[in-house]
Amino acid sequence: MNIIVLRAGPQVLPTSRFLLGLVLVGFALVSAVGYGMRYDLRVVSAAVVVELGLLSIFVAAILTLYGRAERIMQTLTALVGCGAMLGLVMLPLQVWFVQTELNDQQGPQHVLIVLLFLIWEVLIRGHIFKHALDRGLAFGVMLSIAYFWLALEVERGLLVGLGAVELP
Repeated sequence: MNIIVLRAGPQVLPTSRFLLGLVLVGFALVSAVGYGMRYDLRVVSAAVVVELGLLSIFVAAILTLYGRAERIMQTLTALVGCGAMLGLVMLPLQVWFVQTELNDQQGPQHVLIVLLFLIWEVLIRGHIFKHALDRGLAFGVMLSIAYFWLALEVERGLLVGLGAVELP
């Protein structure tokens, strides 16, 4: 919990396969519920696997590139665990978003809430990367934004490829 409020870094977590597995399952379940509000099981399954795979590859590549490969498990545990907790908090809001979207009642308050959550998520990830790489917060936030953009593009490509959405 201290990581999500920017009071601690991933180094406070044990290097534990069990803990990583536990947060991966939690993240997958929360993500599946979130995706499941909009997509069928085939799309949900693919999206969750791709999301976790992309994050794992990104973290391993960045930490290896900067000579911190020994921190991969703790960093991934922190990122996935914080993502699961944020996703859990976001679930009731997603229900509200889907309901208002169906009734064509979305307004600026929806955009503001999503923007605030995105900023918080980028800051949390930046904070985790800062500690994992022994770099400044600005560098960590830059990596967080780069990952966010990459994940958004991959997800969009996946959803288009599976026929779940059409490009505008």
